[in-house]
Amino acid sequence: MNISHEFKTPLSLILGPVNQFMENRVKESNANHYYNIIKKNADKLLNLINELLAFRELEHLKLHIEPIQYEQFIVSVLHKHTLMFESKGIHVEIKGFEGDMMIHADADKLEKIFDNLLSNAYKYTNQNGTITIEVKSDAGQVTTTLTNTGDGIDPKKLPFIFERFFTNSSYDRYSSGVGLSYVKSLVEMHEGEITATSLPKETTSFCFSIPLRDNLAQATPRSVVDYRLDVFSENPYQNTDNEEFSEPEFIKMCEGTHVLVAEDDQDLREIITDYLSASFKVSVVDSAEAAISFIAEQKVDIIVSDVKMKEMSGYDLCKTLKSNIETSHIRIILMTVLSEDSYKYSGYKSGADAYMTKPFELSLLELRIRNLLYNSFKAKQKYKIDIDLSNVEVTHSNSDEEFLNKAVAIVFKHLADTELNVDFLCNELGMSKASLYRKLHAITGQSINEFIQNIRLKYAARLLIETDKTVAEIAYEVGFSDSYYFSRAFKKCFGQSPKQWRESGIMPENS
Repeated sequence: MNISHEFKTPLSLILGPVNQFMENRVKESNANHYYNIIKKNADKLLNLINELLAFRELEHLKLHIEPIQYEQFIVSVLHKHTLMFESKGIHVEIKGFEGDMMIHADADKLEKIFDNLLSNAYKYTNQNGTITIEVKSDAGQVTTTLTNTGDGIDPKKLPFIFERFFTNSSYDRYSSGVGLSYVKSLVEMHEGEITATSLPKETTSFCFSIPLRDNLAQATPRSVVDYRLDVFSENPYQNTDNEEFSEPEFIKMCEGTHVLVAEDDQDLREIITDYLSASFKVSVVDSAEAAISFIAEQKVDIIVSDVKMKEMSGYDLCKTLKSNIETSHIRIILMTVLSEDSYKYSGYKSGADAYMTKPFELSLLELRIRNLLYNSFKAKQKYKIDIDLSNVEVTHSNSDEEFLNKAVAIVFKHLADTELNVDFLCNELGMSKASLYRKLHAITGQSINEFIQNIRLKYAARLLIETDKTVAEIAYEVGFSDSYYFSRAFKKCFGQSPKQWRESGIMPENS
C-alpha cells in the first residue's frame, strides 16, 4: 500500500498537467508552472525507483572490508559535491582528525552512506549555511557526525526518520523515506549504528559509528585514487567548466565531431538525435549490428549506445570495437536503466569510456560528450610538444597504446632514412593510407606526414640540449635535407627557433 501510494501521487501530478496540455486547456501564463510540477514529480519518481533498486541490491551485497585512510576518503567524496555546495554558498568543515586515522569499511558502501547524507544535508541547509563533518575514534569504533544548519526535523517525527516510506511534512523530500533507511541498512551491514538529532530552526545531525577490526589493523590501505570514487559519475555538478569549451580550435573540433546513436527505442532515439544535432553531426542506427556496418563505411568519433538491444548488446558492441585496431579509438558512452555496480563494472570491463543511467538529462549527455572531446583535445595539444617519445597518455585503450608505441618505434628507427614517408609507414604497419590516417588523426590529431615530422622534431629537440651538434647536423640526422625548412618547422611546433630552444635548455621532467 505504501509503495502504491508513493507512485500514484507523483504519477497523478504528471498525468494531470500532461492531459491538460494535450486538451489545450493550459493558459500560456500557467505553462511554466505546470512544467515545473511535471519535472518535480518526475524527479520524485526517479528518486523512488533508484532507492527501491538500491534496496533490491542490498539482498545480494557482500562487504569487502579493508582499512581506509579516512580523512583522505572523506575529502575525495566531498570533492565531487563541491560545485553543488558552492551553488548555495554552503561552507563545509571537517573536524577531529589527528594523524592518519583508519576506518575499516567497504569503500563503495561507505561512499554511498556519505553521498546520501551529503545530498540530504545539501537539500535542507539554508543559503550560505554550514555543513560540519566531525570524526572521533574511541572504544574500538570510529564515530562520524554530519551536521547541517537549517529548519531541522519535528522532534515528534525524529524517531521514525529511518523507517521506509515515512512521511515528514517538514522534510517533504523524505516522503519516500527510502534514502535514510538505505543508509541505516548499509551502516548496520558494517555492524554499526546510526542516529539522528535535531534542533528545530537550527541544526540537524546524523551520527553513525563503525567498529574497528583488529584483524585488519596491520593491513596496508590503498591509495584513495585506487578506490575509483565516482568513476563515470552521473553527478551533474562534476563537469568541465563551460568557459574551457570556448577555445576556437575546440569549437571547430566539436562541429566536426560525428556522433552515432545506437538505440532500439524509436522515441528515445529521436529525442537524443534532435538534442545533440544542435552541437554535433549525428547519425542513428537501431541495433549494434547496424552500428558496426555503419562504422565500416563512415568515420565516427563517438558512439552513444543502449546496453540492452534485441540481438547484440551494447557491452558486446563495445568489446568488438575496442578489440579492433581499426575502431579502438572510438569513444563509447553506454546507456542503461540498470544502475547497480555490477552492471557498471561490465561497462568498464567492455572498455566503455563513460556510463549513463536512464533516465538522464540530455544536457548532461551533451556535457559528457564535450568532456570526452575536451580531454582528448588537451591530450593531443600536449602530445604535440611533449618530447618524451614514450609518453602515450593521448591514448585511451590498450590496443591504441600498443599501436602508437609501434608506430613511434618504426619512425624513430628510420629517422634519417629518406624513404621514410607515408607509403613506408603504411607498409610497415600493414594498413591502408585511409585507415592509418583515420587512426593517427583520431589519436594524435595529426596526419601521417605530420606524425612523422613531429617525431623527428621531438628527437631534434632532445639533441639540441643533450649534444653539441650544429643545427644543420641535427636537421640532417632526423631526416631534414634543408636546415632552413627544419628551423621553420621547429619554431612552428615548439614556438622557439632551434637556437632559442638550445639556449633556454628546456627539458621536461621525467623525460
